[in-house]
Amino acid sequence: MAILTPIQQIALQTGLPVSVIQFLFNLSRPVRQGLNTFIDTVISQLQIAKASAVMQSRRCDGISLRVQKFRTASLALLQTNNVILNALPLDTLYKEASTDSTIKSLADFLTETVRSLPVYIPAPVVELLGEEAKDFFSGVRTYQDLVDRIDQLEFKLARATAASTYAAQASSAADQYIQKLLQYKSAITLLGT
Repeated sequence: MAILTPIQQIALQTGLPVSVIQFLFNLSRPVRQGLNTFIDTVISQLQIAKASAVMQSRRCDGISLRVQKFRTASLALLQTNNVILNALPLDTLYKEASTDSTIKSLADFLTETVRSLPVYIPAPVVELLGEEAKDFFSGVRTYQDLVDRIDQLEFKLARATAASTYAAQASSAADQYIQKLLQYKSAITLLGT
């Protein structure tokens, strides 16, 4: 069994290469102290950035949950109209419309009629979803209005999910940098500052 030098022991303890420990060892004590102080400052800044990223991620997750709740409720409200729309052979009518303008007019009329059907939003649904639901459902009168609101929700959901993912990745990256800096700080401390 080989006897390890103090530098090799510090490298083994910190997980840093021997060459890095040798480099740190060759620095003067005041330079190591300055480097240690600088590392402390960077770690503090990274911890602040990480906390901000975690807070952003949680906020985006909350937005995603609210948006998904409204989306689910909205899709349930559209179900009756979707059944009617799916029962009509509109795709067949549009295929035949290329030869007959009357059929095209009929298909357009049926599509517009279904899209203009009023949508009933029961008061208990709005109450169950909370105060935000009143704002969300205000102005929704027809099938198309609700479809447009669902499209807006899906856009918001995509943005909130992307922001949450980005914030989580930023937090993870900050963690990795902090761990690496702590290795250097540990090595400097073991070498004596």
